[in-house]
Amino acid sequence: MQQVNRNELDGESIAVDFKAPETENPIPKKIYDRLLAIDGVRGVGIGKARELWVYVRDGNVRLRVPKHIDKFDIQVRVTGEVHAQQG
Repeated sequence: MQQVNRNELDGESIAVDFKAPETENPIPKKIYDRLLAIDGVRGVGIGKARELWVYVRDGNVRLRVPKHIDKFDIQVRVTGEVHAQQG
C-alpha cells in the first residue's frame, strides 16, 4: 500500500492501493482494470459495505465513472493530483 498526499495545504493523506493483488483483492481484476483505464482515475478500493471507492483527479472525471458495475455500487472521491510516496 502506498501513502498518498491528497492535499499539500491541509496535509491530509489517504491510503490508496494502486496494485490489484491477485490473491487478496476482493475486486475482480476485470472491474479493477476497467476503472483504472478511465483517464483521471487515481485509485480503486473497496469499502466495508463492499462498495467500490474510486479516487479521481477532478470533478470532470467523476462524470465518466459508472454508478454501478456488476454487483458493486460505486462511490467517487475527488482527490486532486496525487503524489505517491513509498511508505
